[in-house]
Amino acid sequence: MHIFNEIKHCCDKVKYLLQTYEECRDDDKRLLAYYQWYALRLWEFNITKEEFFQRTRFAELPAAESITRARRKVQEKNHDLLGEKQRQRLAEARYISANINIL
Repeated sequence: MHIFNEIKHCCDKVKYLLQTYEECRDDDKRLLAYYQWYALRLWEFNITKEEFFQRTRFAELPAAESITRARRKVQEKNHDLLGEKQRQRLAEARYISANINIL
């Protein structure tokens, strides 16, 4: 059994994926794909697209919005898991808030 399946909460699973796969930090679609891959244990099977859609259709997976919300929550608490784009946005926001009275 993979460690992903031993983790109980969605936020903790997302945190594991963000720590393991840095490319997920700025890409929600990739994060969702990894989540589904591990949740459905697809690495164990050589499946077709139809089988994949059948499994994801009836599986007990959280909604994509729940996974992206969990990502935002995890990254809010753990700045070391931020992606490069988010680091730039955070730096710009801090700069603007520090210099708003000058304008």
